[in-house]
Amino acid sequence: MFKLCDMHCDTATECYDKGMSLYDNVLHTDFRRLIDQGVGVQFFAVWISPTYALEGFSRATKVIDFIKKECEKHHRVVSLVEDKESLEKEDGKLKVVITIEGGEAIDGDIDNLHRLYNMGVRLMTLTWNGRNALGEGSMSGDGGLTPFGKKVVKEMNSLGMIVDVSHLSDRGFWDVAEVCEGPFVVSHSNSRTICNHPRNLTDEQIQHLIKIGGFMGLNLNPPFLSDEKADLDSIYAHVDHCLSLGGADVLGFGADFDGIDSLPCGIAGIQDMYKITEYLLQKGINQGILSKLTSSNLLRVIKGI
Repeated sequence: MFKLCDMHCDTATECYDKGMSLYDNVLHTDFRRLIDQGVGVQFFAVWISPTYALEGFSRATKVIDFIKKECEKHHRVVSLVEDKESLEKEDGKLKVVITIEGGEAIDGDIDNLHRLYNMGVRLMTLTWNGRNALGEGSMSGDGGLTPFGKKVVKEMNSLGMIVDVSHLSDRGFWDVAEVCEGPFVVSHSNSRTICNHPRNLTDEQIQHLIKIGGFMGLNLNPPFLSDEKADLDSIYAHVDHCLSLGGADVLGFGADFDGIDSLPCGIAGIQDMYKITEYLLQKGINQGILSKLTSSNLLRVIKGI
């Protein structure tokens, strides 16, 4: 079995809201199953929904505190990643990275970005679907980054915080490409050529990620995979297309577990991810490429940033 590293799930936010344990629950994933499946690194998103748009920082701190307490409670098998050394420590533990999904979390105050970093946040998705103080979401229009959003990107660069443009508009993507120093990521988005959805990436955007050494995490949300039935073959179609563009060194997974309403046929949660890797092998993806997709591409980009 290939060791998996995944760049996006909403499980922590769901557990916080529903009063569930992050170690063992009935959602798409949890610490126990991640460990059972041999997952190496999991990014846990703190999602700032529109409901909390006016109290984003307060909301973020509460969910971050929950994640850190769950990690401490299960410290024998889980460790929090805050730097390169903690990521590379070979202790056999599941490595947890805290992220923010939605720039509303900083409440329009650049100092809050520093506060979130000091709390352990190492990636921020600049927008969700709508517009915020940083820029335009992919489901609300084609505006780009605001002047404040450009300032935030540059500040994230100086901190060593990963800039994530999933959910951002096309124009916003290219604004980030212009102002970001070094690689950025698209943590949970697919190919628009294979499935024409505004949350997916154009070939030109994928080729830019390849050029800068960024990262693209495949999302298992059925509407982002196929206009018809989403299944293992739909996932393969996105992988195959990205590889055809030369994306062997940037492609990985950002499954979006517990952030989506349904999953592809045959996939019920993290426990079924092995079905994807086995299918990709059957379709002719060699073991060297699959090792890049499952872990080394993601590890390369986060260590570099």
